[in-house]
Amino acid sequence: MSASKNTGQKKITRRKLITTTGVACGTALGANSLPEQWLKPIVNSVILPAHAQTSVGCDLSCLSPATYCSSSSSSAIRLTVSEDGAIQVQTSGGTASAQIDICEGGGLSVTIGANVLSAMIPCGETASIDITQSNATGTTVFTLTKELCSAPPMSCLVPATYCEGMGMGSIRLTVTSDGDVTVVHPNGTATATIDSTTGGNYSVTVMSMGGSTIILSGSIPCGDVDSVELVEDNGSGSTTLTLRKDLC
Repeated sequence: MSASKNTGQKKITRRKLITTTGVACGTALGANSLPEQWLKPIVNSVILPAHAQTSVGCDLSCLSPATYCSSSSSSAIRLTVSEDGAIQVQTSGGTASAQIDICEGGGLSVTIGANVLSAMIPCGETASIDITQSNATGTTVFTLTKELCSAPPMSCLVPATYCEGMGMGSIRLTVTSDGDVTVVHPNGTATATIDSTTGGNYSVTVMSMGGSTIILSGSIPCGDVDSVELVEDNGSGSTTLTLRKDLC
């Protein structure tokens, strides 16, 4: 009995249902007022709620302006972050600039001389930033902090005295951790100052007994070294001398 009932029912389409409903509600719907085929709507755009929208074009920067350094010396790596997303990287080899997203922060990569320096700049305040320096000899990671930019500079010079020989007439050179260089020559004593955080070149002048100028010059490196070279130029020629600690 159930099967014969289902066979006798007619299938009502959406078109017939809407027409019947319209008449029942007092609205006359003509056959031409309904579409022949039902189509899926085309969505041209979707408006997301404020919390779901992306940060593209945001007005409020998440970056915290600051400068980070690997040390306080003149050869330190310095990285400056601006609120507008401008980034400046400075090394002893030069300066380079980059731009990052003010809404999200992000990565940067700049080239200074033979070095490629890259870092990730986060949103908000941070105590330190790691920067990677890559070149033909390898890769080194430096940790830059705000405090190191203003910390007292640390000397890389090791106080020592270097001599040309053990005799009274030999040249003696003394360097202090402050960068003071004193050269004692048979014709006089002269002093110079170099950068205590990087080492560097010096040049001093003494006068010979005959009144001619003698220029003494050389370079003092960082760290503990056993010998340094000194160039003695008396105007008619120059001589390179090796001064050693053990000769003093």
